[in-house]
This record gives sequence, C-alpha cells and structure tokens, in this order.
Amino acid sequence: MDDDHIESLLVNRYLLGEKIGQGAMGQVYRALDTRLGSVVAIKFLAQTLKSPAMCDRFALEAKACAQLNSDFIVNVTDYGVDEQGIPFHVMEYLEGQNLNHARTQIGTTAMGDRRSVPGYGGIAPRKQTAIRGRIPTVAAHD
Repeated sequence: MDDDHIESLLVNRYLLGEKIGQGAMGQVYRALDTRLGSVVAIKFLAQTLKSPAMCDRFALEAKACAQLNSDFIVNVTDYGVDEQGIPFHVMEYLEGQNLNHARTQIGTTAMGDRRSVPGYGGIAPRKQTAIRGRIPTVAAHD
C-alpha cells in the first residue's frame, strides 16, 4: 500500500485517509466506512512480506482478533484483499497517543515495569498477555 491510494475507495466501502502508523508488518491508515459512516483504522500487510505464508498468518491474525472481545484489545471488524492483492484488516479507530509517544513521555526504563504504565497495573495477568500480543496492531494508532 502506498500513499497514492489516499482518498481512494477500498473494496467499494472504505475511503482511505492519511497514514497513521507504520511497523514491521505494514501500515495503518485512517479511513471512513462509507456504509456505516464510522471512522475505522485499516492495517495493510507490507508488500515486502506478501508471501503465501505471511498472507495466511495475516488472515489468521484477523480471524483470531475478530473473536476476541475485551476493552483492552482493538476490535477487528473486517478482513479483505485489495485490488493489488494486498491483505488488510479493518479495525475500530482509537483516539489517543501511540505507544512510541507514550514510551517517550513515561521513559523506556519505566516501560519495563508494567505497574508504571497508566491503566496497565490493574489488569489481570491473562489480559496482560493478550494486550502484549496486540501491541503491534494497537500501537500504530495515533
């Protein structure tokens, strides 16, 4: 996915907006769901990772995340493949700061102690594990 597709309509439904994050797995864009009128986040698999095995893993991630229901895990609402064959997840859009910004404010040494991260210390260990597994997806959102 490249920035030339901003303001284009993805699968006749999602109007792509600006890039809001990028990581090793791909890029995340803000978008408008034209059917429901809601703002969403769309994560595209990086083109450099577009092997059959990675596409399968990306699809499995979307399916697994769609089955989870927690206030601490972003909701995945759709999965698809664009016109160029690049897989994507559609997720709820969350307002706030990204993880890198939070780490800068809190300090990288404090991030090692989960109790120092606002809202993290009171979470059950089972949910902490789920959150740690989701940080790459969630962290890309501003």
